Amino acid sequence: MRKYLAQCVALFLWLFWSSIALAQTILPPPAPVTVLTPAVVIVTLLAVLAGYIAQAVNTGSLFGVVTVPQTWLPYLTLVGSFLAAAVMSLQGAAVVTSVSWFNALLSGLLALGGTSIGVVAHQHVDQPRVTKLRLLTSVPPVPPAKAA
Repeated sequence: MRKYLAQCVALFLWLFWSSIALAQTILPPPAPVTVLTPAVVIVTLLAVLAGYIAQAVNTGSLFGVVTVPQTWLPYLTLVGSFLAAAVMSLQGAAVVTSVSWFNALLSGLLALGGTSIGVVAHQHVDQPRVTKLRLLTSVPPVPPAKAA
């Protein structure tokens, strides 16, 4: 228990007092777009597509006109999560180059795998304890009645 509390205190200190160590500063706002390039158009259209996908997943329809089949929702969620992370990465790049596209790909893949990695780790750590509690608190089955 002491080790757990010490780890919690260390995590608290690292999270709340690490701004100097990690050199976190406020960045100036990006310069406004003055030239409409193909890269800007592509990134903007991908952002619009990600927004439409999020709206379709949240409401179950596209603008209330076309109903999205329930079997499509998990796939739309995956595509929307990937696109949202990738577009955020592309919008943060000063110039859209092959490196920024690669970073966008990695951001999208991390968005897909990030939550599943945490869930798998939680289940791996927590499952033996839950199984043990279920076995301890379960009521044994009632034996069948004997024929008279």
